[in-house]
Amino acid sequence: MQQQPQQQHDQLLGRLHPTASSTSMFNAAAAAVGDSWPRGKANYSMQKLLGTGATSKVYRAICPARNNAEIAIKVVNLDSSSVSMDELHRETQGMKKLRHENIVAYYGSFIEDKFLFILMDLCERSLLDVINKVKVARSIAHGVFEEHTIATIVREVLKGLQYIHENGLVHRDIKCGNILLKNDGSVQIADFGVTAFINTNPLTGLSVNPVSRHTFVGTPCWMAPEVMEQRQYGYTTKADIWSLGITALELVTGSAPYAKFPPLKVIILTLNNDPPNLASVEEKPGQYSAYGHKFRKFVSACLVRNDSERPSAKQMLQHPFIKAKAKDKEYIVRAVLSGDSHHLHHHLSQLSGKRRSQQQNDSNSVDSATPVAISQRDVEDNDDKEDDEEDEWQFPRAPPPPLLPPPRRPPPLCQS
Repeated sequence: MQQQPQQQHDQLLGRLHPTASSTSMFNAAAAAVGDSWPRGKANYSMQKLLGTGATSKVYRAICPARNNAEIAIKVVNLDSSSVSMDELHRETQGMKKLRHENIVAYYGSFIEDKFLFILMDLCERSLLDVINKVKVARSIAHGVFEEHTIATIVREVLKGLQYIHENGLVHRDIKCGNILLKNDGSVQIADFGVTAFINTNPLTGLSVNPVSRHTFVGTPCWMAPEVMEQRQYGYTTKADIWSLGITALELVTGSAPYAKFPPLKVIILTLNNDPPNLASVEEKPGQYSAYGHKFRKFVSACLVRNDSERPSAKQMLQHPFIKAKAKDKEYIVRAVLSGDSHHLHHHLSQLSGKRRSQQQNDSNSVDSATPVAISQRDVEDNDDKEDDEEDEWQFPRAPPPPLLPPPRRPPPLCQS
């Protein structure tokens, strides 16, 4: 007799980590939330492959039992990956309790055969998918997205980060590949596989004191220095702010700084060099001159090496770059999702000429990457004329974490 998916779920979990407590914890986390979706692979028709990660693949799927509703399913091969019971529990437990417009909704999970199936809301593409498509369509020598698009995306990510941080979580892997776009322009954070609880009572209304993490987790190019250093007093939610600063640069250049280097080299460069900025990642002087002072200051604020002086997500939402440049999600639809590649190429050529002319006048101008569907009025206020004014942005500086006393040295051995 063929085993039911739940029986296979329990047996496989026992092989992965044969303790009753861990199995019951995962089963509780794996239970569908609210209006449950059916368990078992037979209940879903796998469609398009949306993305591939180190240990998983994400598919668009249809559920006939729910009027052919579309859903995203993340499939983790438990045999071929090094995923542990704790990692499985972490992702499902973290996603289960998250309810926010900027967080990908989690519907449930089940294990069948050697695969873990995680059921999620369908987001049609990641920012990395969009960047790769733009790279094929045209040159990104002067930038991928213009400032309004970047500010709008980053604001939505900050709103999601503020939510998870205030509820006791740190994501630890913010990057374009983990930021998804829906067809209506919504921006959502995904992939909570390396998320960590940093509070003793996460996702509750209780007021608790944050504690630090010590685990070396994340993708090196986006990883904060304090995560790399594995300091005695660890790191906090501020690690996500560093990653967001790297992501902001990625939205301009199409890749993270040091992306061409192997992981160990990335760590060495991050720890030994000054934090990257738009000027330091240019291959030619003035390559990204279309981006104004507000954006550059935003990146610098995210990439403060001392994490105690780095702003929080809530504070970064008040940054002048966000206040001046961010628009609504309909703008994302027009700017990112509605471009015609042939018309776009002609329109970008015209904008590129305008940019070169304005660069000769030593002024910040419309980015050559501005998509065709954006109106002229949308881009006229991208000249950053107000950037000539000093816009001092102050936020409360948190005291640095207390340093632990150095370990005691053992007493000297008695000499005979």
